[in-house]
Amino acid sequence: MSRCILLADATRGCHSEEDAHFFIRAAAEAGVNGMLLPFAVAGPHYTQLKEEANALGILLLVLPEKAEHAQRLAELGMPLWQLGRAALDDTPLLKAAGASGAPVLLCAEDAPTDLLRQALVALHGAGSGPVTLLHGAPAFPAPPEEANLRAMIVLKGRFQEGVGYYDGTGYDVVPVMAAAMRADVVEFPLDRQSAQGMRDPDQLAAAVYTLRLAEQALGSGER
Repeated sequence: MSRCILLADATRGCHSEEDAHFFIRAAAEAGVNGMLLPFAVAGPHYTQLKEEANALGILLLVLPEKAEHAQRLAELGMPLWQLGRAALDDTPLLKAAGASGAPVLLCAEDAPTDLLRQALVALHGAGSGPVTLLHGAPAFPAPPEEANLRAMIVLKGRFQEGVGYYDGTGYDVVPVMAAAMRADVVEFPLDRQSAQGMRDPDQLAAAVYTLRLAEQALGSGER
């Protein structure tokens, strides 16, 4: 079984440059592949933070909130975009990110089909790389019974795009199930201290270990 990409999202708890450095180190130590930070903090320090992340072996993602943010990040060489739920009806932002040609993670949450289709047309029309639709419960935090992981199968079949899962439950079994259902990406909210739906660095490391172990246990299926 191929390994899914694991990301940590610190956009809720990152309020300073010091926080950004802390979360990049914590994400690398936990074993994820990339770290998402808010533009307000990471945008002005992107080059320095990117160098630190690269040295630690992870990608730095920055969440743009408007087209001007995406244009600035594209000039700096953003390798992978993540666009939030609010970007789905922000055509200038979608086109600015898509025009870079880099892959895009697009938060789908509970968005209606027509809105998702419109956003995908804007991204692909602008020349974006492959798009992965991130499924997640609209409520945060979310009880496990609202994760609705089978919606990933529906999204993949309906749009013929990659699919991923954003975990707002805080229960390790849910992202493990998402990986077993062939999610291309799994993302964990990260903060300095654990809270509802949020993992602290130690909890993130434990979740990553459990998910990677589950991937190994699934094996290749060959006999």
